[in-house]
Amino acid sequence: MDDARKYLLTLIEERQTNLAAVSRAIGRNHAYLHQFINRNNPHNLPEEVREALAEVFRVPPDNFRGTAKAASAKKPATHHIPQANVDISSTQIAQIGGCDLPVYASAAGGDGAMLISYEPIEYVKRPGPLMNVPKGFAMYVVGDSMLPAYRPGDMLLIHPSKPPFAGDDILVVTNKVDGHYEAMVKQLISVSDSTLKLHQHNPPKDFSIPRNIITNIFLIVGNYRGRK
Repeated sequence: MDDARKYLLTLIEERQTNLAAVSRAIGRNHAYLHQFINRNNPHNLPEEVREALAEVFRVPPDNFRGTAKAASAKKPATHHIPQANVDISSTQIAQIGGCDLPVYASAAGGDGAMLISYEPIEYVKRPGPLMNVPKGFAMYVVGDSMLPAYRPGDMLLIHPSKPPFAGDDILVVTNKVDGHYEAMVKQLISVSDSTLKLHQHNPPKDFSIPRNIITNIFLIVGNYRGRK
């Protein structure tokens, strides 16, 4: 098996996903990457597929060429996305585009959860990670369970369709309460057919919630630091 295929399989194992799910994530049919892995002859992926995989796994596209070094696939995965450290009151948030990114309201809920309403309280200029992302949105952090990564008042950038992997920070939306959805910002540990295993930083703990109460799981692709 050539290096590119070994690299892809290692990434899939590290992210605790599978070939079918990644195939669908890059806009192909569920068997596309399975066919690539099992070809008898070495064959490079098309450029657009390498670009799509690089976007999903957040690695350089050249890593998926047949000349990729096998050793590079064995390096520990870095799952955290670099976070922007800017004041949301400054003009730095207006990086790209017009004021078309909705910011949804959030409030403190029970047991450290947040209540989120999908009614925009404001619109801000769209930052790079959500440029041309349909239904992308932002929301403010309430609570301190993810300190020091996120603190109250930070603005989270939420990608509605990019699949999260183990180690990613996510927004988990659960049951509806009085017109608001209950939500929590946590780090994804693993997913099974019946449960979602999560980690919070403050106080540090791992815990699981049943999947049948989950409405949505969204990937956090960045944040803007609120005022101190």
